[in-house]
Amino acid sequence: MAIDLRKLFRTDANSDEKFFTALIKAIKGAATPGFDYLKFKQSVKTLEGMDMDQETAFKSAYATANTIGLTKAKLLQSVKYYKKVVDKEKQKFAEALQNQMEVRVSKKKEEASKLEETMQDYERKIEKLKQEMAAYKQKMANVDVEIEEAKEKIEKTKQEFLTAYDHMTTILEDDISLMTSHL
Repeated sequence: MAIDLRKLFRTDANSDEKFFTALIKAIKGAATPGFDYLKFKQSVKTLEGMDMDQETAFKSAYATANTIGLTKAKLLQSVKYYKKVVDKEKQKFAEALQNQMEVRVSKKKEEASKLEETMQDYERKIEKLKQEMAAYKQKMANVDVEIEEAKEKIEKTKQEFLTAYDHMTTILEDDISLMTSHL
């Protein structure tokens, strides 16, 4: 007859059903053959269900179990065995919890640190670009001044050339007139 461990171990209001179920499953998976703590506890529960007080139920279940070779030492050893099973589950849970901390917290902190570094790198690049833009704006302002200066210089050169041209043309035309009239 299979033992219903849920009925055997009662939960309290503070116990999470999922974790309690996991502990029950671990105990069930580690159950030993023969009359041990689980079968003893089942006998006690059955006797208590027949309106027997707890102390009498313990003594009656033990008296019956003792007839098939269960001693108090073996019974205590069996309880300690199941406690070790539960303790092992606690250790597994602690390891899983640590792993989750690593995955969900530590790696997120690492990711946040990398994001912070990237943002600082972008801020440095933005600052460098701002400085370059300021230099280009200054250069553009200088270029505008240089353009105006170049236009003025070209216009002055043009005027100087035209003045020299006009003067030369006048001389040549005067010489043509003189040659035509004197020769």
